[in-house]
Amino acid sequence: MERELIESSLKGNYVFSELNPHQIENMVLAFERQRVKTGADLIVQGEEGDYFYVVETGTFDFVVHGAKVGQCGPCASFGELALLYDTKRAATVTCTSAATVFALNRETFKFTLSNQVQTYSDEVTEVSWRVVLKLSSRLLCRNRSSTSRAFHGDCASFSDRRRADTPARATVRRVPAAG
Repeated sequence: MERELIESSLKGNYVFSELNPHQIENMVLAFERQRVKTGADLIVQGEEGDYFYVVETGTFDFVVHGAKVGQCGPCASFGELALLYDTKRAATVTCTSAATVFALNRETFKFTLSNQVQTYSDEVTEVSWRVVLKLSSRLLCRNRSSTSRAFHGDCASFSDRRRADTPARATVRRVPAAG
């Protein structure tokens, strides 16, 4: 049940929406359960961010400069912005009823997201190479099936067409440069 709750919360959070199933699984395994007492400040505005949270039970208020700006309950997540952007906490999060949360520390959070970026970069590189190889193989096939090859870069065309009554030889003719 706790796995499904964390997975659901991660998939609903834009920061984690692009993670692949393996990355989500690794992240889910890294969460630690914590109990929070009513009235406790889980996050304090202006402090360094150290954890990302997913609420299992209980409720929380979000307070900015002394004014309540929101609240949340089970399956909600919060705390990712300070970890993501290395900034101070933007709000105080106060527990309004006894709660249980799952917490993910900064190091695991950063490692998983940096792995996501590296994986994406690797996938783009792999797809790019596949495209290059596919185009190269198509060009090679065309060149092998053609009896005439044109090299427009140096404005020359090579032909190995032969008439039945002439000896084998290559002829070179000028081709106008492409503009």
